Amino acid sequence: MLPQLPNSCLSEILRLLNPNIQAAAILVSRRFARIARAELYRAVKVEGDRTQRFFSALQNKQELGALVKELTLAGNEYEGDNDDGLHAAFSSLVNLRSLHIHYMRLGFTHLLKNIPGQLEDLLYWPTMCDDAIDFLLSQPHITSAFFGDLNLAALDLPLFLPHLTDITAPPEDLVIIVPSRPVKHVEFHYFDGDQVRQPIISLQFLSSSSAPILSLELQVSQLVAAAAEVPELRVLLPDIRRLVIYQDKSWGSALIAADDFNDSIDSVVTIVDQLSTIRHLVIACTYSVSQARLIRHKFIVNSQLDLDVLVIGTMDSILYWTDMLPSSEHICLPLEPAAARYIRNLRY
Repeated sequence: MLPQLPNSCLSEILRLLNPNIQAAAILVSRRFARIARAELYRAVKVEGDRTQRFFSALQNKQELGALVKELTLAGNEYEGDNDDGLHAAFSSLVNLRSLHIHYMRLGFTHLLKNIPGQLEDLLYWPTMCDDAIDFLLSQPHITSAFFGDLNLAALDLPLFLPHLTDITAPPEDLVIIVPSRPVKHVEFHYFDGDQVRQPIISLQFLSSSSAPILSLELQVSQLVAAAAEVPELRVLLPDIRRLVIYQDKSWGSALIAADDFNDSIDSVVTIVDQLSTIRHLVIACTYSVSQARLIRHKFIVNSQLDLDVLVIGTMDSILYWTDMLPSSEHICLPLEPAAARYIRNLRY
């Protein structure tokens, strides 16, 4: 019977087996073993010593590279001493669609351009270098990109990445890489420290380049600063459908005076109300449930927005307030950027 079943069915059977039975099935069935190997290499995350072992495996058996669809390199420094071998390893990643590079200094950035140009999702956060330009030039199909601490001032990335519509980048880089067409999602990344990177210039650039934003994430102080600089904020964001506001120092203290906090909420309600096209609003910037309830109350009582989704965030959870949601569910999630990204797939 097993030879008649498709691999997708066998993969599901293997996943449901008891670990001991699963191991036995892999040992006695070459087909189960191939399926298990494909699953093992489908999404790979390597760090520390595993980085060296992973690339050595690809050099010795290049057919393994064809199994890798998602690759994450994280938290270490790797200095390759065999360019020919690494060239072959990267070239073997013929089906790679997602590449995430976290906090690494790479000794092989000059070899990244050998990855076949089929990437759709990129997170890139090592130190910027000239090699990265060649790499980006070789990947024209990227639709979703997270650029960290990069200096992109010399690049004309709209020409390099013609399909890029989901972008996370520092505002000063964002004005360079956003193409002149509708942008599905833009996020002003949260930076720790005293410096608050204001998105005003970026928003003005988007408006002048006819690249309307449909979804935007930013900090409270960034929103307030943008509104102070451009009183008619809806002119810059005429097509906005989804807005996420994150906590920062202006709302970041549990000891903030009640009157100051109350006034701050009123000002944010006034600003957000200008953006009448919003249907999906997320506020993730409070320390207590009482503050979350106050924000909720003010938006329900004072706001004129016609919302499909209103999400209020606390430091411990993201809460769906269901009185404004005719077909909503109640869920709790950790308040991390990942939580907001989780609900990004909701209709907006």
